[in-house]
Amino acid sequence: MIMKKRFLILLLCVSVFGINSCTDDLNTEPIVELTLEELLASDPNAVEGLVSRLYASFALTGPSGPGSSDIVSPDAGEGAFLRAILNLQDFTSDAMKNRWGDDGLDQLTTTSNWDRNNKFFRLFYDRAYYTIPQCNNFLQALEVADVPDEENIVAETRFLRALAYYNLIDVFGKGVLATEENFGQSEPLPEATRQQLFDYVESELLAIEPVISLTSSYGRANRYVVDMLLQVVFRQYCSEKSIDLVMFSNVDEKDFASFNNQLEHYPVTDVNGHGRKAAKVSLETMESQGRMIGIQFK
Repeated sequence: MIMKKRFLILLLCVSVFGINSCTDDLNTEPIVELTLEELLASDPNAVEGLVSRLYASFALTGPSGPGSSDIVSPDAGEGAFLRAILNLQDFTSDAMKNRWGDDGLDQLTTTSNWDRNNKFFRLFYDRAYYTIPQCNNFLQALEVADVPDEENIVAETRFLRALAYYNLIDVFGKGVLATEENFGQSEPLPEATRQQLFDYVESELLAIEPVISLTSSYGRANRYVVDMLLQVVFRQYCSEKSIDLVMFSNVDEKDFASFNNQLEHYPVTDVNGHGRKAAKVSLETMESQGRMIGIQFK
């Protein structure tokens, strides 16, 4: 009996100490508690790593290797942005033949045996709407931060967001217009039409075109990249609204003359098949902008 009591007392002491130990472990604090604003305030040069992370969202699946994923995906590799573009744009057009056995790809390759429930549509949609809020959050933080080359960093971030929206327009034709202005809003945002998304992308690109750096380090956007996306956007969607002027920088006299000759009979067709012809353009010299081409549509 004495031995039994001693055993019970010992067991009770071990349990008490064990509970105290677990409780102390639960009381630990996170190693990192910095918000984006606090991080940039304490280390302004951290902005370069944050921008790199935004670029990485177009190429990598997640922050810690090929097995990680920023979005919910049964296979991390299936949720990469570039792979989603390849799946939805090339497999569905017969431009490629599929030899993988992944569920969903065979259906896309047939160009007829797929519907909106195909998982690759959701993975692409989720991937685009991972990048967009990250850009919004970063832009909000930059409003109160003091970082090197801030104006250009803001322009780059806005470009990356516009690029994500362009791909949404191209694949889905509609979506939700989430910006830094409504970031964190608790109520669901209304659906935006193709036209509304186009107007937003157009306004963003035209706003940052004169601001973003003319040159950049390898792999980063500059003014030429912005002009390229503007050209793609206008070529595909310009006739969905009345556009008076399309601007492209750094065109010399020779290129302008050649372009103008070709443009005289250049047809512009909208999504409904209605054709329009572009008038000849005028060459203007804009302050601090270099040469600009204005394309006026009739």
